[in-house]
Amino acid sequence: MTAESRKLRYLGLTTVPKRSTLADANEKRPEGIFGAIYADLYNTTKDTLLSDSPTKDIPQWMKKLLIIDFTTISLFSNLIFKGVGRNPKIGKKKGGLKVHSILRATEGVPCDIQFSSSATHDHFMLSPEKLTSEDIVAFDRAYINYEKFEKLTENKVIYVTKM
Repeated sequence: MTAESRKLRYLGLTTVPKRSTLADANEKRPEGIFGAIYADLYNTTKDTLLSDSPTKDIPQWMKKLLIIDFTTISLFSNLIFKGVGRNPKIGKKKGGLKVHSILRATEGVPCDIQFSSSATHDHFMLSPEKLTSEDIVAFDRAYINYEKFEKLTENKVIYVTKM
């Protein structure tokens, strides 16, 4: 915030809050508030998030395409997050955090983001009840769950994954 302090006056702030003040305030907030803020920002701006391509040239199927994936952020301690993977011959497992996201193929930002420990299986992000027959979903093998595939099929959702 210090780097952009000249812009804070537009928010009605005359001084930059100290980092400890922000950390203390965030410690008292429920984590769901940040998800709600993101969802509100996304819903407010989603019509302006289309990619650079002209909208008339986008095929109809691509407008329906959702891409589900994750990235792992390694943390060098097993104290906070349970380690993932095989036990190494030397040293300890590294803890980590997974950032799961759902991205519409025609937009530049995720429409949904969830965090989990790196040891959590990824298929929790695949929610058949949130998808409709209008959706086409692409994801990798990490999301394989045959019960959920059955529900997707029952809901007539088109999905693509690796065997």
